Amino acid sequence: MTWGAIGAAAVILAGIGLWLRAPLPPPAVTGSRAITSDGLAFAATSPGKPWKIFLVGSDGGNPQVVSPEDAGVETDPAWSPDGKTLAFGMIQTNDVSMIELFDVETHKITQLAGSEKIFTPR
Repeated sequence: MTWGAIGAAAVILAGIGLWLRAPLPPPAVTGSRAITSDGLAFAATSPGKPWKIFLVGSDGGNPQVVSPEDAGVETDPAWSPDGKTLAFGMIQTNDVSMIELFDVETHKITQLAGSEKIFTPR
């Protein structure tokens, strides 16, 4: 899913000199974010939509959602030291929380073992 260029929000990461122009639907609200040399992961929502994790490359462009919209509420992304895995909190529609791991190369999402009832990877 790509929200496309319906609206635009400039994500400014103060102190590191990185600007990413990320198209988001108005009135989008962004939350927690995590950066890597390859780009940015951030949580965002808009009216009537659950919080989702999006990825956008360091060259900008359209944000790509990490998981399907019906997967639940996602927030608080955190990169692994090697930048190959993104951890984030997930609350499923049945109110079960856990930490999910997104593999950047394969785009597969797995649950972190032992993370039931934990909502944030930080």
